[in-house]
Amino acid sequence: MINGDSNEKDRILEEEDTKVYDRRAIEEELEKKHDELTSDYIGRNDEYYKDKFNKFKQKDTKLSFNFVAFFIDIYWLVYRKMYGLAAGLYIGFLAFGIILMFVTDLMGLGLANDTIIFIVGILFVLSKVLLGMFGNYLYMKKVEKNISLITRYTAEEKEQHKKARTKGGTSIVAIFITFIILFTFNGTMAFIGKNSDGTFDFENMSAIEIVQVTTVSETDTTPLEHALDNQFNQSEWESYPFDEEWVEVVYTGTGWDQEDHVDEVEIIFDVNTETYEVWYYQISLDGTPLAQEELEHMYFEIFN
Repeated sequence: MINGDSNEKDRILEEEDTKVYDRRAIEEELEKKHDELTSDYIGRNDEYYKDKFNKFKQKDTKLSFNFVAFFIDIYWLVYRKMYGLAAGLYIGFLAFGIILMFVTDLMGLGLANDTIIFIVGILFVLSKVLLGMFGNYLYMKKVEKNISLITRYTAEEKEQHKKARTKGGTSIVAIFITFIILFTFNGTMAFIGKNSDGTFDFENMSAIEIVQVTTVSETDTTPLEHALDNQFNQSEWESYPFDEEWVEVVYTGTGWDQEDHVDEVEIIFDVNTETYEVWYYQISLDGTPLAQEELEHMYFEIFN
């Protein structure tokens, strides 16, 4: 009986070993298949990316600096067919810049365009660093997600490899298309309100807009609109044409005087719509025009 029990135990152990071996064989076959699909999906430089992917899993980390992603950012994303992330990154920067301008104007901060560009530039460099650090990890998640979808909804192995190569891989064409889109869009944005040399396109601007973008002085490039918004509340602009050449632009706002009384300030500009010259005509407080000495003092208070 003892010998019989021993044989039975050996048989059971042998069956268990066979099952473990079969399980391992199946797992190895699945890993091999997954590795082949990953190579098909990645295409160029597949060994580099697969090595990074394995290190992410082994070391449980998300960091791995990709210098290509850092240097060409959006173009690397579209090259690797991560179009959604590329679009989101660009739209995010565009929206941030617009919101920043809107909020600063609303709060009366009146940040100059150069300052806004500087802030967006810092954020842009930071995003490049983050994309360099996490780009490979983001790409791994994209690859694994699409391979999972391919294997789930495509039964034939040959068709799986075909879809992996089609859906994945790289795209030089996408780089050129992205370049054309960004060049065209950025160029269009640059020409709205300004010419290519940085001057304003006054021909397509109203008299009020001409006054608003006129700088305080040759040394102070703050636009009049921002300078006035920084000093007064409830700003309003109106224009009254004299003739085909001259337009009177009237600015009104409210502010506090030295005795904490609310003063209504009215500044009248004369604008030549042919030469685009802007002249200060009159400044009034509570409907009373200021004398020359008071005018110079008020001018200094407003713009300095």
